Parts: sequence; structure tokens; C-alpha cells
Amino acid sequence: MAGASVMLKDYWGINNNPAVIAYLQGAQYGIFHENRYLMKELNFQHLGTVQATKLGTFGGDLSYFGFHLYNEKKIGLAYALKLHKSVSAAIKLNYFQIKIANDYGHKGNVYGEIGIYANPFSNFQIGIHLINPNNQKITKSPDEDIPSVFRMGIAYIMGANLLMAVEIEKSSYLPLSYSTGFEYILVRDFHLRFGIGTKPNLYAFGLGCTTNRITIDLAFSHHQLLGYSPHISITYCINRTI
Repeated sequence: MAGASVMLKDYWGINNNPAVIAYLQGAQYGIFHENRYLMKELNFQHLGTVQATKLGTFGGDLSYFGFHLYNEKKIGLAYALKLHKSVSAAIKLNYFQIKIANDYGHKGNVYGEIGIYANPFSNFQIGIHLINPNNQKITKSPDEDIPSVFRMGIAYIMGANLLMAVEIEKSSYLPLSYSTGFEYILVRDFHLRFGIGTKPNLYAFGLGCTTNRITIDLAFSHHQLLGYSPHISITYCINRTI
């Protein structure tokens, strides 16, 4: 859906907006792989878990980007709480590290995230996600900041089979970007998705299939200059989303 995801209530909120995991039940696990622009040096992997408790929902994830000469690693811990049946909030702490081979070594630092989710009407969803709001840096050099990102989006459920999502994103390093995505339920538990993004221009399409406990999602996105990126994710749910 071209990145329009900050308001979607599913397992991948652990990465897209941790506030939404407050509405998950039981334990859920996920793994994701992306081959950016069909280059093995730009592979991105992500795995994590979410566990709901009486005290709130806890989540943890790991991600890796790059190859042996240059790579980025991140480990995160999240906590989400329902403030009301239709409002939730979350905090997340991440340790982010960059490693460059040979004599350059590695550097890392801790930064935070804040997420807010609201479902004021049955067919209307709102998400807000702040990443690194206090502008933590990898080093004291001004060129080695961890980007600060603001994301906000809404989703509208149109009838029984169609969802439309719109999102804006502003990074400290990039201009304001927009993305719009659609999800259509073709038949029960089989979803088609497509989306369009700007800055850079991005087109995406994909599909998802859910069994009793397993969901498999496949997607392809196309960057205006760099080409195609295939994506695949698998989630396993002890209990489904409510």
C-alpha cells in the first residue's frame, strides 16, 4: 500500500505504529524480508513478537539491513496500552547501530518512539507515529543523526470489502511525502492491495492470504529511479486481532 500503514490495526504495528498492538490478543509472531531494488547488498530483514497481557501489550523486534561491508541493526522493545476502547498509546525504545567494515568499526545509540491510535467510529481509523522525537544522534557529527520522523494517517472502511488509507510523512532529511493505499477483500481471507506514494514516486501492489492462524503477504513496489523491490511477510497468531 506504498507505506500507508500507520493506522492499520495488525501485528506489523510493532514497526508501523506500536499503539495498534494494544488491540491484539494472545501471542503473535512475524518475519519480513525485502530485497530492495533487487540488490542483495540492500536486503532488509525483520522479525518480532507481540504478547498481550492484563497489564497491556508488550512487543519486541529485531531488524538487519545491508551486508558484511556495511550494515544497520536495530533492536526494539514496545509497550502499548488501551486508554479507552477506541484509543490507545504506546512507547518504544530502540537501540540502533551502524557498522562499517575494516577500520571504521561501529557506533550506536538509543532512541524512542511514540504512537497514538484512535477508532472514533466503526469505519474510521487514525494513527500518529513519532520516531526519534528528541533527535538522538549516532555520533556528535551533524551528518550522523538518527532521522526524526512524523507520520499521520487515516483509514476509511467503505462497505464490507474496501479500505482506503491516506498517510503523510515528514522526515528530518526528506521533504513531506504522501501515500495512498487501498485494500480490497476479493473473497474471504484473501486481500488485494495497491498504493501510490510521492517523494519519491512509488507504486506498489500485493496480496495477502489468511488461514486459521497464519497470514502470508506478498508485495512489489516500484521506485521511479531504482526499480522494483519484492517483499514477503509471514505472521503466526495464537489468537487473531480483535
